[in-house]
Amino acid sequence: MEPPPQNQGDSGRQESNEEQRHQGDGGPRGNEQNPSDQGGPVDNGIKKMFIGGLSRETTDQMFFEAFSKYGEVVDSVVMRDKYSGISRGFGFVTFKDSASVDNVLNSQVQIDRRIVDCKKAVPRGHAPPPGGGQKYDDVKKDPTFSTRKIFVGGLAYDTSKEDFQRYFEKYGDVQDAVIIKDPSNGRSRGFGFITFEKDGAVDKVMERNNHVVRGKEVECKRATPRSQMTSG
Repeated sequence: MEPPPQNQGDSGRQESNEEQRHQGDGGPRGNEQNPSDQGGPVDNGIKKMFIGGLSRETTDQMFFEAFSKYGEVVDSVVMRDKYSGISRGFGFVTFKDSASVDNVLNSQVQIDRRIVDCKKAVPRGHAPPPGGGQKYDDVKKDPTFSTRKIFVGGLAYDTSKEDFQRYFEKYGDVQDAVIIKDPSNGRSRGFGFITFEKDGAVDKVMERNNHVVRGKEVECKRATPRSQMTSG
């Protein structure tokens, strides 16, 4: 049975809480047991990953099976729109041990004929590991931080640079628009970056909850300059 309709504000908070739950500390939860409780060795490595650039058609089963080949998966979820149930283009996977995360990072993962972007999910309050790549802060605005650049994930394969730039020009003059491509075949990896000319444009982007580029909902995050990243 369909649940009674909720107002946009309450639903937005619930969706945000759901996403935060999956962006947590990556430790055991639910029926998972902590190895230290059993007297075994403790694996303190990162076991959770953020997966971006998913196809709209990727199911939870496809997502789970794609990562099961790299190690035992204890939790996996494709994040979906609260109202439509359509994939938001990203998800999270948690492995039983951190070695499985390394296996993924050393591979090129393809789901539903699309190469996806895999990153370690850094626990809240911790600095990203050395060499961990670009860091993106939360979608919500941090009043102490200003940037003109955003990360955009979940792009459709056929999105052109012109389409990409044209969409974000409504928020401010665009200095640069880049869609990241696979060097081996030149195909889009499903994410990119937009750099605006002036401060304030990113805030306008963040004020809107849903962004749709070429008929596909995308995920927008502030891109943190490397100079502001905490060294590990």
